[in-house]
Amino acid sequence: MQTTALELTNRLRAEAGRISESGLPLEVFPQRVQEIIFNLATYENFNIEYSASILLSAVAAAIGNSCQIQIKGNWRTSPSIYMMLVGRPGLGKTPPLSFLYRPIHEQDDRMFEQYLQECDEYERALATSGKNKEPDNSLSPRKPQLVTCRFAA
Repeated sequence: MQTTALELTNRLRAEAGRISESGLPLEVFPQRVQEIIFNLATYENFNIEYSASILLSAVAAAIGNSCQIQIKGNWRTSPSIYMMLVGRPGLGKTPPLSFLYRPIHEQDDRMFEQYLQECDEYERALATSGKNKEPDNSLSPRKPQLVTCRFAA
């Protein structure tokens, strides 16, 4: 198997950063993900261990229940990761957390705006039908449901 330039670059960056001494198995990540982690460390001065952990957590949160694996028989599960970042104040836990979860928070904000619009439409539909409570028949408008992927901080 031929080594790509990206793979070679990532190996050199890992060696220069003494990643193997830290025990972090960075090689389990795809090359593009390793590049993101190294770039965050180089250009944003983020801690590599926190960045890799948070990235794994953010990917699991983004996947949510959209994908499941079959464990055994009918037992299926989604990628759930419960993570706690432990370290003294000022070690740089929050900056990579905020940066890597920003797309998820932005998606949640968009879904909340959509939910508010659907609520307004639902209320207008109820008002035009002349009823003050939710109708029982199947032709009535459906009450909107808020969907989020926000994690507990």
